[in-house]
Amino acid sequence: MREVFSNLYCGSQSDYEEIDRDCLKNKTTGNFVMWAIVHACKEPHHRTFVGYTGRGCPKDSPEYLWAECGNRLALNIVDAPKPEFFDKGMIDKSLDLLNRN
Repeated sequence: MREVFSNLYCGSQSDYEEIDRDCLKNKTTGNFVMWAIVHACKEPHHRTFVGYTGRGCPKDSPEYLWAECGNRLALNIVDAPKPEFFDKGMIDKSLDLLNRN
């Protein structure tokens, strides 16, 4: 995981799994660490949060673009070649979660 700004980290799925495996505990102090996490991927997090089983999230779902659960946000994002596949609302929602936390 790489710190890209003070207390703002960017990482991969395996970085997240490492945090999850450690039960969000600081290895030095043993205290629980509060993380706000943006999962910028459809698979597996958005699918898991919303619970759809088909190819994609139903377009009429209120959680079509994102689903939030506590301090975690899962975005319905796939690797796409064009910026029009990304909704600005997803970025705004992510920034809102990060600013709150």
